[in-house]
Amino acid sequence: MALNPQYEDIGKGFVQQYYAIFDDPANRANVVNFYSATDSFMTFEGHQIQGAPKILEKVQFPKDQSCNHHS
Repeated sequence: MALNPQYEDIGKGFVQQYYAIFDDPANRANVVNFYSATDSFMTFEGHQIQGAPKILEKVQFPKDQSCNHHS
């Protein structure tokens, strides 16, 4: 199977869309739609988290608290 020649543009578009949602505290809960309910995994501070509900728990934090990310 050949790579999609636009893979870099697709990846950049995904990252822009994800963080536009993530960076808006009022909209952050919608990042759950990027994850499978059971099959998605995230590693955070050495701990593996499985499933959209648990991942959402980890990325939710008080609205007055910010998060830095680099792409």
